[in-house]
This record gives sequence, C-alpha cells and structure tokens, in this order.
Amino acid sequence: MFQYIKASQRKQVTNSLFSLTGAVCFMLVGVNQVIPCPIDNMMERPDELAQQLSSNMHLIRFR
Repeated sequence: MFQYIKASQRKQVTNSLFSLTGAVCFMLVGVNQVIPCPIDNMMERPDELAQQLSSNMHLIRFR
C-alpha cells in the first residue's frame, strides 16, 4: 500500500519545501511593503485616531 521513497527523492522534496517556504516568506514581506497595513498607519498618528474615535462615538451602541 505505502511505498518508500528513495533518498534522492526525499532530498529533492525537502529542498523543494524549504525553497517554497522561503519564497512565501519573502513574498509576504514584500507585499507588506507594497500594500502597508492601514492599522499600522493609524497607530503612528494617535491624535488623528483619537479624533476619529470621538467623532464616531454616536455610531457605537452600548448594550
């Protein structure tokens, strides 16, 4: 039912997975540089964030 793979195939699969993982990591960091997270930008300007929160308090419903 299960077949064992050869050492050369196992090495190739391991290298492919390692390379894929590295490529995905670099891609995610690159995407974050191109399209930055909007929350990060809001946290850099606390005065503007406080002003937005105070102007939208009427939208928040307390239970």
